Amino acid sequence: MEHRCGPRKPVDLEVVIHSRTGAVRGRAVELSEGGMFVVLSPPTSAQLSGAVEVTVTLPGNVNGASHRLPALVVQVQPNGVGLMFIRVEGKVARLLAAVTKSEILAVAAVVAGTAAAE
Repeated sequence: MEHRCGPRKPVDLEVVIHSRTGAVRGRAVELSEGGMFVVLSPPTSAQLSGAVEVTVTLPGNVNGASHRLPALVVQVQPNGVGLMFIRVEGKVARLLAAVTKSEILAVAAVVAGTAAAE
């Protein structure tokens, strides 16, 4: 069953997935408003399940701030995991929407704080 919420955008972003068993590094290769696919080295992906948090610096974030997003592991593949974001709101949700729709000007506006207040 597909859990995607919107179109996926190819990306190359360094991420850290925080789980109850520790933290692992990976590369997000697909991003949507609702989640991401993260490539990991086996057997790490088999150790991830349930609720996690993923730390990522989103493209267009001119100040370089990273975001720690709550997510669920919804897919485990030999090369990585599919994550579905949960409870992402406000500025971060608008930034994800702008990034995944390639709205570079909208991304800049959100980062600069000129978008609608949260």
